[in-house]
Parts: sequence; structure tokens; C-alpha cells
Amino acid sequence: MSVNFLRSDPKDGFSIIGVETITLYFNNRPTDVKITEASEEIHQAIVKGNTVEVSLTQPVFVPDIQFTVTWAGGKVRLSYLNEPDNAVADFRRSDPADGSSIVGVEKIRVSLSTHPKNVKIYNHTSESFIEDVTVLHNLIEFRVPDRIKEP
Repeated sequence: MSVNFLRSDPKDGFSIIGVETITLYFNNRPTDVKITEASEEIHQAIVKGNTVEVSLTQPVFVPDIQFTVTWAGGKVRLSYLNEPDNAVADFRRSDPADGSSIVGVEKIRVSLSTHPKNVKIYNHTSESFIEDVTVLHNLIEFRVPDRIKEP
């Protein structure tokens, strides 16, 4: 059974500011996993089913982190930025979750990988920007305009 690397979270090339664990996804359970060519910010790699969790020390003091992951039958080289001014804020999760109903919901919270700058939220229904937006570190919160009472 072959084991192929599918993706990483955060994605390769994105910012690792504030990220304590990089999760690697595979199509099957990888064996003989090793991390090589890594900086000292990387602690360990733990295999959990079809994923590998690579833990990092925060804060990271180097401009980027690069490492190679090898497993029985394959390898991949990954690189992540550690530059706040050039950081891309990766989506982490939302409350309510993406795709959920917002009937009766007053506020929506979006968690990102890093502190976003110049946040603007556009309401496509009213074709206007939402004015009351709160940003706390890596969390964006805003009121649902014209709260939906029924599906």
C-alpha cells in the first residue's frame, strides 16, 4: 500500500507565527517517519493515523523554517515563513463552523493563524461593508447584520 503526502496545515510557504503544530496529511498511515534538515525549533514528529504532527517551539527566532519529512516510500520538503510583515493569515476555524446555519446567531468569530491587518468584511446581501468589526490578536468578531430568525 503506497503512502502519499496530501497537504499540510498550515500550507507549505505560509506563515508559522503563533503555530505550535504543523499537521501533515497522508492518504494512508506513514511508517518510519523522520524529520531531517530541520532547525532546532522543531521538537518531534508524532504519527497519528494518517497524519503526522510536527511540533514547534514558539516564538521562532529565524526568518523561516525548512525541513524534510521522509517516510517509507517517500519524502517531501516543506518551508514556512516567520515574517510578521509578510505573513499570510491562514484560516483556522470559525464559530459557528463553516457551512453551519446562522439562524439565531448574533456574532460570528473567525480564528486565523496570525494577527490580520486592515480587516474589512463585506456583506453581499446588503452590498456594503460591515462597520462593527473587532480584532483581538488572531480573532475577528462581528455582529450578524439583520439577524436571521428563520431558515
